[in-house]
Amino acid sequence: MKVELLDTEQFIRVNRLKPVTNPVILNRGSVPTSDGLLSTEIFGLSPKDRKTTYAYIDLGGYFLQPIVYKQIKRMDRRIDSIIAGTAKYRISPAGEIIEDPDGFTGLDWLYENWEKIKFARNNSKVRSERIDLLELNPKKVLFTRFAIVEPAFYRDINLQQIGSGKPSLHEINVGSEATNGVSYSKLLRLASSLKSSGNFVFALNNTKYQIQMCLVGIYDYFKSRVEKKFGIIKKGILGKSIDYGSRLVISASHNNTERYDEMIVDSTHCGLPLANCISNATPFFVGWLNNFFRREFEASENKYPVIDATTGEVKYVSLRNPAAFFNDEYCTTLMRKFIYSYAQRFDPIEVPTEEDGTCYIAFKGKIANPFSEKLANNAPRPMTLTDLMYLAAVDIYQNRYVIITRYPISNFQSLYPIKAQVLSTQKTCQMEYGGKIYKFYPIVDPYMDKNKVPTQFIEVLMMQNVYLETLNADYDGDQVSVRTVFSQEANAECERLAKDPTNFLSANGTNIRTSTKESVQTLYNMTKD
Repeated sequence: MKVELLDTEQFIRVNRLKPVTNPVILNRGSVPTSDGLLSTEIFGLSPKDRKTTYAYIDLGGYFLQPIVYKQIKRMDRRIDSIIAGTAKYRISPAGEIIEDPDGFTGLDWLYENWEKIKFARNNSKVRSERIDLLELNPKKVLFTRFAIVEPAFYRDINLQQIGSGKPSLHEINVGSEATNGVSYSKLLRLASSLKSSGNFVFALNNTKYQIQMCLVGIYDYFKSRVEKKFGIIKKGILGKSIDYGSRLVISASHNNTERYDEMIVDSTHCGLPLANCISNATPFFVGWLNNFFRREFEASENKYPVIDATTGEVKYVSLRNPAAFFNDEYCTTLMRKFIYSYAQRFDPIEVPTEEDGTCYIAFKGKIANPFSEKLANNAPRPMTLTDLMYLAAVDIYQNRYVIITRYPISNFQSLYPIKAQVLSTQKTCQMEYGGKIYKFYPIVDPYMDKNKVPTQFIEVLMMQNVYLETLNADYDGDQVSVRTVFSQEANAECERLAKDPTNFLSANGTNIRTSTKESVQTLYNMTKD
């Protein structure tokens, strides 16, 4: 993002801005003053006009742009005593500011002699950048006699409170603790005081210093609303919703295994929650579910096995037009039910039959290493939403990549391709289904109390610790964006990039996929008393 200093005079001229001159915001009856900060004559009446129309305040003299003031102060703290008029200075032939009891002071003196001042450079790159800012911009841009006023829409009166007789005014209009007391109203009052203060030098300098600090305070207020974690730029990025993408909190993987090759997450796989697998690859799930139901019923004729909802026993029934029942709309309904209805994730899949009574699809899997004695007998049970969605997800995400992105993107390593393992319940088992072994199959209990079902599932992205450093992230609530790679060509490209040396090595050949703090913490935990 390229940012330049604003030429306020040109901005006012090009956009034909009107001046705000009255610090009084509302007349009696909560009517905006015609020349005030919420004026309908200046900012318009319609929401569109009030969103896009700026105004300005005539400061009555030249002042440093807030960012310019900050850069000078970092190089020479005497700028405050010059603006406030508390010390006198002169400018040497070499352009150096030297304190002199017989010299001059004040913003007017600084403005008039600006071209004579030369800031000394040193080996500091940051100082050189600050000096470049001052030398590459003309004086008319570094100094301004106008303050631009934000459109009224974003700081308008709270109309909902007018009935109570206490209309709420925005903090930037009247000042608050959040603005450190600065406001547009205060700036208007100071500018008016400056214009009527006469020639009393001390009073002039004091008022100008207050105006300068007020400009800086307003700048800091808006800057705090834009920058860092809670700024509108970051919030705008976090709030962007993209098709087939997720925003997830990252978490460490579960290391409760005996062997490294038994871990669900490793350096080539992340762990993606089942619900996000569905939302990230919705078209594939619709197709998979349609094919599943078609295969399940097409050869059954009148001998399809189901679970009787009343007795829990397996019986064979005749189906009533299953092709029409299990259509795209029904598949989408099942997917949305799993994603948004946490308590219903263990609900069985009902089938339409010619007979009376409710029947469910029978689950045909066999537990290879049961988690508990209760499940060890592989007793007949209905197929649940979790069973269906997990089988689909494992099939769909087999050898499929996802792109993980950490904002803000500082370099190409802020995003990387990686294969996804499907995360389901906290505890898993090995399951044999359709001749295939599922190593991390969810523990499903269709008869569990619905209030306990949501706590059974993992809802965070699990990743290997070696990716944290290059992402500038840790496990304290940091988030990443995850998008599924759809096409075969794109997945082939991700395969190449994942195995490319640049995914593991820096430009000078050092390893970038390292684990430092985690290793130290592990050794400490293993060796402490």
